[in-house]
Amino acid sequence: MKLLCMLRIIPTNVANQVISPPWNIRSKAFDPFFTTREMSKGTGQGLATAYDAVVDRSGSSITFETGAAKGTTFFIRLPVVPERD
Repeated sequence: MKLLCMLRIIPTNVANQVISPPWNIRSKAFDPFFTTREMSKGTGQGLATAYDAVVDRSGSSITFETGAAKGTTFFIRLPVVPERD
């Protein structure tokens, strides 16, 4: 744990092979209730919940890159809180 305390962030990447969303809707990816799935296949809460937990509640960041041939990768940066003695 001493090594982690020397770092300022813990980078985490999550990737998948999901088909990339069109450019015109990518800005809505973290909006509550937004989904590209059929009406009965998704609630649109997954990314909104992740954004709330990672960004709003912890002050961290979550971004993503996507491409037709490579799928989507989410980049999560979590701050390290040093241990107290």
